[in-house]
Amino acid sequence: PGLTEICYTLAVTDVDGVTAAHIHKAPVGSPGPVVVPLVAPVGGSSSACATVSRDLALAILTDPGAYYVNVHSSAHPAGAVRGQLHA
Repeated sequence: PGLTEICYTLAVTDVDGVTAAHIHKAPVGSPGPVVVPLVAPVGGSSSACATVSRDLALAILTDPGAYYVNVHSSAHPAGAVRGQLHA
């Protein structure tokens, strides 16, 4: 708490043409808006830190299940892989 950074590592397999990755806000099974852009795992993996507001960092820490990571590809622009966050 108090930090304004989210650090992550993404790894995907069997996803060709990766175009983007984001953290979205929505519960399981629902689409939601992008809240944090991530470095896309174009070669199968990516790792970085993203600057976020303190309020967003606290919201994700408090209720991670309200957020998910989505990896987008050219074949699946709405999302090829989705993973709900959890504590």
